[in-house]
Amino acid sequence: MEKVKADNDECICITLSSGVSGAYQSACLAKSKIHVVDSLTGAYGVKLLVLEAQRMIKEGKTTEEIVESLEDLKKRTTILLSVDTLEYLYKGGRLDKTSAIIGGIAKIKPIITVTREGKIGVITKAIGINHAMNTIADLVEQIQPDTNYPVYSIYTLGTKNVEKLENKLTENGHII
Repeated sequence: MEKVKADNDECICITLSSGVSGAYQSACLAKSKIHVVDSLTGAYGVKLLVLEAQRMIKEGKTTEEIVESLEDLKKRTTILLSVDTLEYLYKGGRLDKTSAIIGGIAKIKPIITVTREGKIGVITKAIGINHAMNTIADLVEQIQPDTNYPVYSIYTLGTKNVEKLENKLTENGHII
């Protein structure tokens, strides 16, 4: 950002959600000719916004047009996820120990989203990984994703579950 200022240039800075990170506030303090976009989402939501910005730059769009488009796109971006274990929700302070233990025994899989305010929220809960994947696929159907943009699937450990989810989404006509 200092180089942008020194070169009297313009820049678009897309940050992780202000609801879970201080990056947005820090970028706002540093801005001059820097246009700061609070993604209100997580990593892959940011990726989508960055790819859209790159496409628009190649098309010769103005900075203002790009920022306006990103502000619109972020309102239509949805993150849905589930976790194999409640351990990290407990360690991160989002779940108390008793709930984590009972939920683990009952094989409860929360279906999590990043809210429109950029915070982590639980949409519903499923029992077992297969039910969680079916629930996510049903939610994607309800959302009706914009076909101009990809549906991303990501995973942290092993590909078995994400491959099942991708197959289910592909069967429903969503391109991964």
